[in-house]
Amino acid sequence: RKGLNGDEVESIFGQIFKESIRSSRKQREGLYRSLLGLFEVGEDEDVEGRRKKKRSESKSGETYVEKLPLLSFAVQVLAHLPYNTANDPLFIIYSIASNAMLHGAQLLDRLA
Repeated sequence: RKGLNGDEVESIFGQIFKESIRSSRKQREGLYRSLLGLFEVGEDEDVEGRRKKKRSESKSGETYVEKLPLLSFAVQVLAHLPYNTANDPLFIIYSIASNAMLHGAQLLDRLA
């Protein structure tokens, strides 16, 4: 892949992905789900990404702002993996679209 200035862009995980994960569709989709799962708002989180306070917790959980470096890293890994079929990027796009349809309205209401 070409970067912004024309240089080749490679993932440091590319070789590991090629040798161990790319041969099995189930493992690939598991990796994609794990990375995309970082972006999902769980049942125990509010719309802003904070964990709802439980009786056993003394303070609120991590917000999306605090998770931003990890989320940015996950996106960069997904963007630069050496995919060998069109199904892999389409699976990722489908997962993102599904997540946006489920939680997008909540986020828009919160921002309005």
